[in-house]
Amino acid sequence: MKIFFTNETKKLDRFTIENEPIKSIDLMERAASSVTFEIISRWKRNTPVVVFAGPGNNGGDALAVSRMLIEEGYTLDIYLFNPLQKLSQDCLKNRDRLQTIEGLKFSKSVKPSDSTNTFPHNGSHFTEITNEFIPPTLTKGTLVIDGLFGSGLSKPLSGGFGSVVQYINSSDATVVSIDLPSGLFGENNTENIPRNIVQADLTITFAFEKLGSILWPGNEYAGRIIVCDIGITKESWLGEPPAVMALEEKDFSILPKRKSHSNKGSYGKLLLIAGSVNMAGAAVLSAKAAYATGCGLVRVLTPGENRTILQCSVPEAVLTTYDKTLVPEEPVLREILDWSDAIVIGPGLGKEKTSAQILNFVLEYGTSHENKAFLFDADALNLVAEQKNL
Repeated sequence: MKIFFTNETKKLDRFTIENEPIKSIDLMERAASSVTFEIISRWKRNTPVVVFAGPGNNGGDALAVSRMLIEEGYTLDIYLFNPLQKLSQDCLKNRDRLQTIEGLKFSKSVKPSDSTNTFPHNGSHFTEITNEFIPPTLTKGTLVIDGLFGSGLSKPLSGGFGSVVQYINSSDATVVSIDLPSGLFGENNTENIPRNIVQADLTITFAFEKLGSILWPGNEYAGRIIVCDIGITKESWLGEPPAVMALEEKDFSILPKRKSHSNKGSYGKLLLIAGSVNMAGAAVLSAKAAYATGCGLVRVLTPGENRTILQCSVPEAVLTTYDKTLVPEEPVLREILDWSDAIVIGPGLGKEKTSAQILNFVLEYGTSHENKAFLFDADALNLVAEQKNL
């Protein structure tokens, strides 16, 4: 699965717009159609729907979805937040398109005197918020469509927008976010303000999943993620491979096929340095995973206390053990490292002195054996983090 950074996705959109060619408003229409399809596939037409749209293109997506849902027979309360009275070009076009819908009630802003702002309505209602906002009642059966801000956000939400997000999160409504939950950044959210990020049940994004919704803490806000194909042309990214990839089920087709005249020696030898006293599980799981993904021979280096567990759980693995307090002699370590085609070190290894000494030997060995593949995982990384000399 390809994952592009926010600035890269903007380039992909521009390339598609210029080279398909397609107008940006029509590309937005495709995106809105995808969101509308996902919604009508899940919620009945008598579901009360409240839409919160921002002034940018994410709001434009939400307004286009609103128009399509009304045409499908849904009743909506639509709120377009425009405090600066400045909408993006495509958001403005979709606002104007909404106003042409017959029977849609339209008002410029919610007045303080409008104290009843709840379902049911006789038809759909559109409100453009330019000053004071009286929020609608969001009940457990309400579907909220969040289109305030998308992946282009670069600063934490605050003020009125932060309050709207907090109000949504305090309700029992089901929330569907368009592109990304509002308030979530496209990449790194470690410095974000959690209370000002929409907690979505479902996020419908376009073309590619966003890194911000995959990495912690952003992955706790996106809910279930659906990626919709909106026709971003492959030519826009084939020349520049993405910096980040994530494995999907279909990616496992890369595993090599077994030849009928081969044997276990034909498929590589893996040395797995894993496990510690009372931590044999990581070694067992890693050895099984190695066989499951195609390794021909797996050798496990682990403390002697794990011998019975390994031989019972993964009897096909070759086993080399050592005393938990003594590093294996150098000839032994060198022999098994020379034997292997690839080395994995770290799962359940622990951070004891013996583990650090073994890791140090492997690191030194690797500097003169660049033709071998090394994978450092788990406690190998923890040891490196704590002991900078490694």
